[in-house]
Amino acid sequence: MFLTSIGFSLTIGFSMLRILVASDLHLSDTIWKHRPIFEDSYFAWRQIANMAIKQKVDAVILAGDILDKQYNVSQPVHKLVQLVRKIEDYGIPVIFIQGQHELMAKPWIMIGTKAIWLNDKKMTLKVSHDKELTLAGCDYRDRNGFQSFLASDTAKSADILVCHQVWLEFMGEIGKPQASFNDVPDNVKCLITGDYHQNITQVYRNDLTVISPGSTHMRNVAEPADKYVVMLTIEDNGKIKCSNKQLKTREFIHLDLKTKTIDKHITVLKLLTEADNDLPDELKKPIVLVSYDAEQQAIFDNKIMPFADKVHIFSKCKKQGTEEYVYVADEQNVSKVGLINVLPKVLQEDSDEYELAIQLLQAGDKPELTLEHWFNEKVKCI
Repeated sequence: MFLTSIGFSLTIGFSMLRILVASDLHLSDTIWKHRPIFEDSYFAWRQIANMAIKQKVDAVILAGDILDKQYNVSQPVHKLVQLVRKIEDYGIPVIFIQGQHELMAKPWIMIGTKAIWLNDKKMTLKVSHDKELTLAGCDYRDRNGFQSFLASDTAKSADILVCHQVWLEFMGEIGKPQASFNDVPDNVKCLITGDYHQNITQVYRNDLTVISPGSTHMRNVAEPADKYVVMLTIEDNGKIKCSNKQLKTREFIHLDLKTKTIDKHITVLKLLTEADNDLPDELKKPIVLVSYDAEQQAIFDNKIMPFADKVHIFSKCKKQGTEEYVYVADEQNVSKVGLINVLPKVLQEDSDEYELAIQLLQAGDKPELTLEHWFNEKVKCI
């Protein structure tokens, strides 16, 4: 493989390329604010690094939300940099873009590493003596910024595009998407995108393969429990193939108290808590989501909750007289999607205030940088 970009070149030789792709690592000490659930993100990251080294891949691509926060304590940054350097020690380049969670003018991942920042850049992947593909990417952007990027010469010259955005086809209008797959230039044959926490590889528009690796660990009990990274294989004729590589994760089960007798559910919980697994000690305590009707509250309290010292119990209760389930307070990460949907009721959708509110809700834990960027862009227009 031959990679070229501004200020970077590397020759590995001409052969079939294999690139390991991951996104939404969200490296952080904890996930749920009120739950003692630790180490999941770090365990997944160790697996990714070890897989890259063991499989002797040609490169690693990290498609945004690598860190969970813009401003971090030392541990997540240390874990990130430590393993990037380990991967680089084996001659494997790490290529990245930033998502909205860790978006910074000077990315954390570049501290003490040679990580390649693909934002607004393009690279050449020389897969054979007579075949080259162009890889390009950009950090997370608001709708106007991302649409401008898609119209840029960089995007219009790319065969493979790496980004971290909210897409209409994944989230519908509920997530206030920045683009549709129909907006992607026709020259792009493979779109790698972070942000969506579900693993999907699908062909759209007949010739556009969209790859969403999904998150590397559960960050919400409504997410799929199985987590993956993607192995991208580029043959010497330029044909792109991909396959999922499953990550080990904390065990998760969903119990619906309506579907079986309580005794059967108790048996499942006992087997789950007594089973041995090869997970790290910090991940041995499973997550259990329990669904039940309002009239089953006493059964939940008296039969299920006694297991709370052995499993992390999350629950959702069905409202009486409806088909709607409500997650019990503080048990599921609060989604900003609900707030986004309220905005049109209080703000004009074509107003500056509406645009700013959307950007702040889609920003990471420190919206100050988003606010500063928005202000600077508005000043330029004056």
